[in-house]
Amino acid sequence: MQNFISQKCVYFGGTTLAAAASLALTDKDLKKQPLWYQTAVRKLSFAIKYTNRKGFLDDVILLENLREKLAPYSDSTNADILWRYARVLLEIGLWTSSADKNRMKTFLEAEKMAEKAVQYENPHDPNADIHKWYGIILVKLTDFRSSKKLDEAKKHLERAIQLDPKDARSWEYLGLYFIPICIISHECLHY
Repeated sequence: MQNFISQKCVYFGGTTLAAAASLALTDKDLKKQPLWYQTAVRKLSFAIKYTNRKGFLDDVILLENLREKLAPYSDSTNADILWRYARVLLEIGLWTSSADKNRMKTFLEAEKMAEKAVQYENPHDPNADIHKWYGIILVKLTDFRSSKKLDEAKKHLERAIQLDPKDARSWEYLGLYFIPICIISHECLHY
Protein backbone atom coordinates (compact mmCIF):
# COMPACT_ATOMS: atom_id res chain seq x y z
CA MET A 1 0.00 0.00 0.00
CA GLN A 2 1.41 3.32 -1.03
CA ASN A 3 2.15 5.78 1.73
CA PHE A 4 1.35 9.40 1.20
CA ILE A 5 4.07 11.10 3.13
CA SER A 6 3.80 14.78 3.51
CA GLN A 7 7.02 15.93 5.09
CA LYS A 8 6.16 19.52 5.69
CA CYS A 9 3.58 21.60 7.52
CA VAL A 10 1.64 23.92 5.25
CA TYR A 11 -1.48 26.02 5.36
CA PHE A 12 -4.58 25.44 3.30
CA GLY A 13 -7.40 27.94 3.60
CA GLY A 14 -6.21 29.00 7.03
CA THR A 15 -6.26 25.41 8.28
CA THR A 16 -2.99 23.70 9.10
CA LEU A 17 -2.58 20.67 6.94
CA ALA A 18 -1.30 18.11 9.36
CA ALA A 19 -0.10 15.93 6.52
CA ALA A 20 3.14 17.30 7.61
CA ALA A 21 5.84 17.47 10.15
CA SER A 22 6.52 13.71 10.30
CA LEU A 23 3.03 12.38 9.89
CA ALA A 24 2.76 9.61 7.31
CA LEU A 25 -0.68 8.62 6.10
CA THR A 26 -1.50 5.34 4.44
CA ASP A 27 -4.14 5.28 1.72
CA LYS A 28 -6.56 3.87 4.29
CA ASP A 29 -5.88 6.69 6.78
CA LEU A 30 -6.00 9.32 4.08
CA LYS A 31 -9.45 8.15 2.93
CA LYS A 32 -10.77 8.90 6.43
CA GLN A 33 -9.90 12.57 5.98
CA PRO A 34 -12.15 15.17 4.28
CA LEU A 35 -11.94 15.24 0.49
CA TRP A 36 -10.29 18.69 0.41
CA TYR A 37 -7.59 17.34 2.73
CA GLN A 38 -7.02 14.23 0.59
CA THR A 39 -6.72 16.38 -2.53
CA ALA A 40 -4.32 18.81 -0.87
CA VAL A 41 -2.07 16.00 0.39
CA ARG A 42 -1.96 14.35 -3.03
CA LYS A 43 -1.17 17.63 -4.81
CA LEU A 44 1.50 18.52 -2.31
CA SER A 45 3.06 15.05 -2.50
CA PHE A 46 3.18 15.34 -6.29
CA ALA A 47 4.82 18.77 -6.12
CA ILE A 48 7.40 17.67 -3.55
CA LYS A 49 8.32 14.63 -5.65
CA TYR A 50 9.11 16.67 -8.76
CA THR A 51 10.84 19.59 -7.06
CA ASN A 52 13.28 17.28 -5.29
CA ARG A 53 15.08 16.72 -8.59
CA LYS A 54 18.54 18.27 -8.78
CA GLY A 55 18.51 19.50 -12.39
CA PHE A 56 16.25 22.02 -14.04
CA LEU A 57 12.79 20.85 -15.04
CA ASP A 58 12.29 21.05 -18.79
CA ASP A 59 8.57 20.43 -19.14
CA VAL A 60 6.59 23.67 -19.26
CA ILE A 61 3.28 21.89 -18.71
CA LEU A 62 4.71 20.16 -15.63
CA LEU A 63 6.01 23.50 -14.33
CA GLU A 64 2.60 25.14 -14.74
CA ASN A 65 1.01 22.15 -13.02
CA LEU A 66 3.48 22.48 -10.13
CA ARG A 67 2.77 26.21 -9.89
CA GLU A 68 -0.93 25.47 -9.63
CA LYS A 69 -0.31 22.92 -6.87
CA LEU A 70 2.10 25.08 -4.85
CA ALA A 71 0.44 28.51 -5.26
CA PRO A 72 -2.13 27.89 -2.49
CA TYR A 73 0.77 27.55 -0.05
CA SER A 74 2.49 30.82 -0.93
CA ASP A 75 1.40 32.27 2.43
CA SER A 76 2.89 29.33 4.29
CA THR A 77 5.66 29.68 6.83
CA ASN A 78 7.11 26.35 5.75
CA ALA A 79 10.52 26.95 4.18
CA ASP A 80 10.51 23.65 2.28
CA ILE A 81 7.29 24.51 0.48
CA LEU A 82 8.40 28.09 -0.18
CA TRP A 83 11.76 27.22 -1.78
CA ARG A 84 10.03 24.69 -4.02
CA TYR A 85 7.50 27.30 -5.12
CA ALA A 86 10.32 29.81 -5.71
CA ARG A 87 12.17 27.23 -7.81
CA VAL A 88 9.08 26.52 -9.93
CA LEU A 89 8.50 30.25 -10.48
CA LEU A 90 12.14 30.76 -11.49
CA GLU A 91 11.99 27.92 -13.98
CA ILE A 92 8.71 29.19 -15.43
CA GLY A 93 10.35 32.60 -15.82
CA LEU A 94 13.30 31.03 -17.61
CA TRP A 95 10.96 29.29 -20.08
CA THR A 96 8.83 32.40 -20.62
CA SER A 97 9.50 34.50 -23.69
CA SER A 98 11.54 37.61 -23.00
CA ALA A 99 8.76 39.59 -24.71
CA ASP A 100 6.22 38.43 -22.13
CA LYS A 101 5.34 41.25 -19.74
CA ASN A 102 4.76 38.81 -16.88
CA ARG A 103 8.28 37.39 -17.04
CA MET A 104 9.83 39.95 -14.68
CA LYS A 105 6.83 39.66 -12.35
CA THR A 106 7.39 35.89 -12.19
CA PHE A 107 11.09 36.36 -11.37
CA LEU A 108 10.28 38.90 -8.66
CA GLU A 109 7.67 36.59 -7.15
CA ALA A 110 10.29 33.81 -7.15
CA GLU A 111 12.67 36.12 -5.30
CA LYS A 112 9.98 36.98 -2.74
CA MET A 113 9.17 33.29 -2.10
CA ALA A 114 12.85 32.35 -1.80
CA GLU A 115 13.45 35.24 0.58
CA LYS A 116 10.55 34.01 2.72
CA ALA A 117 12.00 30.49 2.65
CA VAL A 118 15.30 31.81 4.00
CA GLN A 119 13.42 33.76 6.66
CA TYR A 120 11.50 30.67 7.82
CA GLU A 121 14.37 28.18 7.54
CA ASN A 122 14.86 26.11 10.67
CA PRO A 123 18.28 27.17 12.05
CA HIS A 124 18.69 23.73 13.64
CA ASP A 125 18.06 21.93 10.34
CA PRO A 126 19.49 24.09 7.53
CA ASN A 127 18.56 23.21 3.96
CA ALA A 128 21.04 23.59 1.09
CA ASP A 129 18.22 23.84 -1.47
CA ILE A 130 16.79 26.95 0.16
CA HIS A 131 20.11 28.76 -0.21
CA LYS A 132 20.89 27.29 -3.64
CA TRP A 133 17.64 28.40 -5.25
CA TYR A 134 17.67 31.81 -3.59
CA GLY A 135 21.24 32.33 -4.83
CA ILE A 136 20.33 31.18 -8.35
CA ILE A 137 17.31 33.50 -8.42
CA LEU A 138 19.46 36.46 -7.34
CA VAL A 139 22.09 35.64 -10.00
CA LYS A 140 19.39 35.35 -12.69
CA LEU A 141 17.83 38.65 -11.65
CA THR A 142 21.10 40.45 -12.40
CA ASP A 143 20.23 39.89 -16.08
CA PHE A 144 17.35 42.33 -15.59
CA ARG A 145 18.49 44.76 -12.91
CA SER A 146 21.62 46.02 -11.22
CA SER A 147 24.06 43.59 -9.68
CA LYS A 148 23.73 45.03 -6.17
CA LYS A 149 22.39 41.71 -4.82
CA LEU A 150 25.28 39.65 -6.21
CA ASP A 151 27.05 39.64 -2.84
CA GLU A 152 23.92 38.21 -1.26
CA ALA A 153 23.75 35.59 -4.03
CA LYS A 154 27.36 34.65 -3.33
CA LYS A 155 26.63 34.30 0.39
CA HIS A 156 23.70 31.95 -0.23
CA LEU A 157 25.49 29.88 -2.86
CA GLU A 158 28.46 29.45 -0.53
CA ARG A 159 26.07 28.38 2.24
CA ALA A 160 24.44 25.88 -0.12
CA ILE A 161 27.86 24.45 -0.99
CA GLN A 162 28.79 24.29 2.69
CA LEU A 163 25.63 22.25 3.36
CA ASP A 164 25.87 20.11 0.20
CA PRO A 165 29.39 20.24 -1.30
CA LYS A 166 28.51 17.76 -4.07
CA ASP A 167 25.76 19.87 -5.63
CA ALA A 168 27.07 20.83 -9.07
CA ARG A 169 24.35 23.44 -9.69
CA SER A 170 25.44 25.50 -6.65
CA TRP A 171 29.06 25.37 -7.83
CA GLU A 172 27.99 26.36 -11.36
CA TYR A 173 26.13 29.45 -10.21
CA LEU A 174 28.86 30.43 -7.78
CA GLY A 175 31.17 30.34 -10.81
CA LEU A 176 28.74 32.55 -12.74
CA TYR A 177 28.89 35.00 -9.85
CA PHE A 178 32.66 35.25 -10.17
CA ILE A 179 32.94 35.72 -13.95
CA PRO A 180 32.21 39.48 -14.03
CA ILE A 181 34.22 40.06 -10.86
CA CYS A 182 37.23 38.16 -12.22
CA ILE A 183 37.18 40.18 -15.40
CA ILE A 184 37.16 43.46 -13.49
CA SER A 185 39.34 42.79 -10.48
CA HIS A 186 41.02 39.39 -10.71
CA GLU A 187 39.36 38.48 -7.37
CA CYS A 188 39.06 34.86 -8.49
CA LEU A 189 42.76 34.39 -7.83
CA HIS A 190 42.08 34.85 -4.12
CA TYR A 191 39.20 32.37 -3.82
